[in-house]
Amino acid sequence: MQIKNFPEYPEFMERLDTIREIVALEEEKYADTIERGTKLVRKTANHFKDKNEKMPLGELIQLYDTHGIPPEITREVAKEAGVEVDLPDTFYSLVAKKHSKAEDEEEEAPSLELPLTRKLYYEDSEQTEFTAKVLEVIENKIILDRTLFYPEGGGQPLTMHSING
Repeated sequence: MQIKNFPEYPEFMERLDTIREIVALEEEKYADTIERGTKLVRKTANHFKDKNEKMPLGELIQLYDTHGIPPEITREVAKEAGVEVDLPDTFYSLVAKKHSKAEDEEEEAPSLELPLTRKLYYEDSEQTEFTAKVLEVIENKIILDRTLFYPEGGGQPLTMHSING
């Protein structure tokens, strides 16, 4: 796919250098994640090898959710270490179900009597700015009435460059 295939978005061509920089940075970050992840998977695989056990599905999900390590890479690295991994075809569905269940439990958990945060990222994926009201501050965390910040997952930590207001 090339940017010239999107004539309806002339701003893409205007910002081509910036787009290339961002893509290069993301590729670099992904390569770093895979490198660190490979070391972690090797260490984890050795743990299960010492116990003469397969690497359980829960471990694959944890490595994916917490560190962003794709399960296919986990399986490959574990195999090199001599550890068997069962990777079901439904892996990503299982992860999505786990997240959905966690969200449901979070919404059902005893709260501070605050309204639910409106998830703007579901409403308009192109939106890049938003205004929100701070509902509560707990330690160093804030609860907003609305957010564009997508929940952390797959090992990509949320970073905020600035907050106005």
